[in-house]
Amino acid sequence: MPAFMAAIFGVVELVRHGVGLKYWPYTYLPLLGGLASCVAIVPYVATIKAPSGRSWRLVAGALSMFIPYLFSLYLMGFLGVWMIVRAVTSHPFAWGHVLAGVFWVLFGWRMLFMLGEVQRQLSRNAATPAPT
Repeated sequence: MPAFMAAIFGVVELVRHGVGLKYWPYTYLPLLGGLASCVAIVPYVATIKAPSGRSWRLVAGALSMFIPYLFSLYLMGFLGVWMIVRAVTSHPFAWGHVLAGVFWVLFGWRMLFMLGEVQRQLSRNAATPAPT
């Protein structure tokens, strides 16, 4: 859910700023990172449910979890903390930017928390043997 909301934010910022590379951290990165985070969960879940063995497909599925993890750090760090820093150091103080920064910090934290819950649940399901 937070990744999808960030993708929507990226679309809104893309419409607002237009196509170009000047505002890529506010337009393309939230849009593409949010979509990539939503898609990256699928191979990770398939990797956890797959039988144990060695293959490049399983390695790629396990490493796909880093995409939403890094994206949540981007949400907290750049869209969250950096927005708060810019709002506090600007002259007049910008309350709207502070609130938006707090929103993105909370959204990034929520995304990290949800990723941990998915991993815990999948690990718990994979560890329990199937009833015979």
